[in-house]
Amino acid sequence: MLSDADVVWLCDPFDREEVTGSPFAIMSDAHFGYAMGPTPYFVNSGFAYMKPTEETRLLLREIVRLLESRPDKMDQDAYNTAISNWDRRFPSEALVMTIMDPAK
Repeated sequence: MLSDADVVWLCDPFDREEVTGSPFAIMSDAHFGYAMGPTPYFVNSGFAYMKPTEETRLLLREIVRLLESRPDKMDQDAYNTAISNWDRRFPSEALVMTIMDPAK
């Protein structure tokens, strides 16, 4: 689990099915169900929960690769780029994830 220092928990996140029921759960950074720009996802890297699956390990390696190749890039940009390009970069691997509604 990754949680920024400025995140305030009002309940136990592990009591939520959307967190524990998916190998990768991450918070939306837009109005839920709304895409910003050309990407269908716009995630907030301030909260993420990942189970140690081959796909989540591959995702983290891709995020690190993006950050190393572009030191000016923020981690949230790398998450969004890695997720948006997943099908093109890793066509044989299915990334199962939950984008959490920030209003809940």
